[in-house]
Amino acid sequence: MKKICSLMLVVAALGLVMVGCEDAASQVDKPTPENPQEPEEPQEPEEPEDPQEPAGVDFEAKYSSGAYYGDEYSPGTDCYFISMSDNGFDENGYVRPNSTYYRLDLYAPKYEGEYREYMPLPEGVYRLDAEDSYAEWTFSADGSEYVVTGESDVVKKLKFEAGELVVTAESTTLTAVVEGVTHVVTFAGEHVIANVLQRPAEDKEWRVEHAYALYYGDKFNIGVADNFYLYLSDKGLDEYGFEIADGTYYAFDLYVDIVDPTAALQLPYGSYLWDDKDTLAAGTISAYYTKYYVINSDATGYADARYTDWASLTVDEKGVVAEVHFGEAVHKVVFEGEVKIFDRSEREPQPEYVMDEALAAAMRIPSSEIGLADNYFALAFIDDAENIELGVVMAGAATDKVLQAGTYDSSNDTLLASACEMNVYEPEGEYAFTSGVVVVTRDGDTYGFDIELTDEDGGIYHFTYEGVVLDMEPEEEPDIVAFEPVAVKAYTEASWDVGNFELQLYIDSDNYHSLDMMDKVAPNNNYLSAGVYRKSDDTITKWSNLVANVTTGEGANVADAEIELSHNVDGTSTLRGFILSEYGKRINIDWTGTIEGFNFDAE
Repeated sequence: MKKICSLMLVVAALGLVMVGCEDAASQVDKPTPENPQEPEEPQEPEEPEDPQEPAGVDFEAKYSSGAYYGDEYSPGTDCYFISMSDNGFDENGYVRPNSTYYRLDLYAPKYEGEYREYMPLPEGVYRLDAEDSYAEWTFSADGSEYVVTGESDVVKKLKFEAGELVVTAESTTLTAVVEGVTHVVTFAGEHVIANVLQRPAEDKEWRVEHAYALYYGDKFNIGVADNFYLYLSDKGLDEYGFEIADGTYYAFDLYVDIVDPTAALQLPYGSYLWDDKDTLAAGTISAYYTKYYVINSDATGYADARYTDWASLTVDEKGVVAEVHFGEAVHKVVFEGEVKIFDRSEREPQPEYVMDEALAAAMRIPSSEIGLADNYFALAFIDDAENIELGVVMAGAATDKVLQAGTYDSSNDTLLASACEMNVYEPEGEYAFTSGVVVVTRDGDTYGFDIELTDEDGGIYHFTYEGVVLDMEPEEEPDIVAFEPVAVKAYTEASWDVGNFELQLYIDSDNYHSLDMMDKVAPNNNYLSAGVYRKSDDTITKWSNLVANVTTGEGANVADAEIELSHNVDGTSTLRGFILSEYGKRINIDWTGTIEGFNFDAE
């Protein structure tokens, strides 16, 4: 390359000399003896000037703050995120106007010392990592940036093209290239890096003086189990019913067999087992709302708060004994005395029934025999003495092959009250009904029925049954349907937890399946992290639902789901997996496209 450039200069120089000589012959007098003229020396060609290098930037940072994330998002390597700036951040943690920020996503060897509220930045040399490998002594290209703010918003946000950070005990120096310009940033002082990891729990054994519970009746599992939300505390409540400053509170979401509505409220004796599936079954501690927290000294928030990994609880005439696990730490809590109950159920008086009977057998009458569609369920019950014959007709979802658990109500036509009837042999009588409610539970082939029917005179008839239903068709394997959304949108609100998105999978322009997804990889409010989301681990939450019938808009709960989410270099995302509805319909998803609502450029 150097030879070619030299040759071009020689040719150019010759051209100049030739042109110069030719011009001289036409403009200068010939030499005479009186006025001799020495021939001019040929002029050396001028070297072309080098292009001007952009001026560098020297910047003295007055503030440096950030957060320590441990190896939560980079297993085996600790992450420190710092911002060096001239004006720092305001009291709410936001950037200030007319300010400059050098933001660095740093990775260092794993810290093995005791828990600290503020972490020192490890001394050493960090280099820009274009591969974002999160290796020790690097800072990621994707997570690091140069930011400049104007009067009201960000006016410049650029990535580093090259860079090196040197941290010593005395100072920190960043040398980085931004748009071809070298920036040298110096900071003399201590970086203020908050440890955002939760302080490890420690073993604890203590006796508390307060125990109270909120009773909600069966409103969360109608006809199946009652709910008590139990608190054990060292300080209890103040005169206005609020938690007290510096108080410690253990909250347990308990489910029990339905209590006698006519008896005095009391937390039922017995042992309660941990239920991380949140079945809301009697005798369980539902994991979702069970938690531990400590009120701060001015009673404005939490000094500590965490969900439990496992718990057990026993209630007897002496009081309550609980064991709560937080990782390897165990809290054993004892309360002696009677639990105070606050009734939040709005219980109504038990109605006076014209008839209240337990039934002994049940069978399904084939829908084809009585001219009904396959998703209608005509059931015939008899009592043990075969004196009562009761017929009940319920409507399931369009895809139901067997009767599903749920509440069937004449007010929404899921119970066909006019088709329900009863024959009694002794004393002989025929009964018709105008309204009613049937609550159905199901455990495999075993059903539970709580039936309440009303006649035209307002008389109420109550029946119960538990057992198999003869001639109920066995469940078939779920129908597997390939589903490709016409569009996928992500939606979140400010009130939701960080990293919580509703993913809307559109069937058409109006209807969509909804997956409520919780990012546990790297929670942020701009997009869901790549990874596998499951119903089983609550990264796809119970607030998800499907459209079971596009024509009617009828919804269905999600019984199971697993979605693998990946992000592609072209800005698109890929969804692969399945969703299973409570009615047994399974849809398979393999879709790639742009998810509206994700913002990969924002912080």
